[in-house]
This record gives sequence, structure tokens and C-alpha cells, in this order.
Amino acid sequence: MKTPLTALIALLLTAGSLGLAGTADAGEPLWAGVPLDELAQMGIQAPTLNDLDSGWRAPIEGGGFIQVDIFESVEAAREVFDFRRVAAFQAQLPELDIGGDVPAVGDGHVAVLFVDRNVVVTIRDPSEQATVRAGLIREALDIDHAAQPYDTREVDGERVSWDNYGRRTITPVSE
Repeated sequence: MKTPLTALIALLLTAGSLGLAGTADAGEPLWAGVPLDELAQMGIQAPTLNDLDSGWRAPIEGGGFIQVDIFESVEAAREVFDFRRVAAFQAQLPELDIGGDVPAVGDGHVAVLFVDRNVVVTIRDPSEQATVRAGLIREALDIDHAAQPYDTREVDGERVSWDNYGRRTITPVSE
């Protein structure tokens, strides 16, 4: 049985969803994510879906990666963003303007971390196009929640399914 402290640590380390419902600031709808079928045209290779939470990680052509984590609330995404800006980058990265009212940090070339509503995006791009890729991801964010099935697996007696945005759902496997 997990104690509250170990559950919180697991949440922060795995960037898990807090399971809180909500909408973005000023009544804006939450993002569904980035449609996975649009990744190739952005120079992003096939994603690996996150077994623990909603989201995905994909290699970038030429090296590096993009990780997109989708949360059920703006508050949960902000908490993970605040944690990652210190822990994941292990350096004090400057604030970055990537357009709009979107909190972002990074060097503007190789590393960008940003939060937009309920989505946290981490980009590491050795080709020094991290800010360009951040713009592409922001443009591709979609509020259309009419999701289509993307992948399903059985994990420890549960059916884990992802939609075409990388959002994860879990249902018990019927006997």
C-alpha cells in the first residue's frame, strides 16, 4: 500500500495525472493533445506511448526527442511543469518567449520546456531547432475530443488503450 508521500513522489517522477477535472483559464477548453498522425509531417518519428500516464515520447529526425504529457487539469500540468523546470533540466534555464501567454523555459536552441493549458511539452533537439519545434507542437494542439482508437495492450490484467492523441484509459479485462 502506498503512503501519501510515496504516491506524491511517484506522481512527480512519472508525471502522472492528478485525475482532476477542469478547464483552462478563462473557460478555454482543455487540449486533447497533438494528433499522432500529424507527427511525421513535423519531422517527428513514431511515438512510444506512455504506459503509466497519458502522453507520448518520440525521437526527432537527426537526434533528440519530444515528450508530450496530457493531464486532466491545468493545475496538474502546472505542477509537473514547475517540478520539471528544476528537476529534469538540473539547471536554471531562463524564461523563454515562445508566443502567447505560455510559460516556457529553455535555451531557445537545444532545450525547451513549456506548459500550455493541460499539456506539458519537453523538447531536446541537438539540431538547435527546439523553439521552432515548440511552435509546431503548439500549432498542432487540438481541442477535438472526438478521439479514435490508436493502440490497446493488456498490462497486469487490465486493458490499456490510447487514443489518437496519446491519451490513456484503463479498463479491467473481462474474464
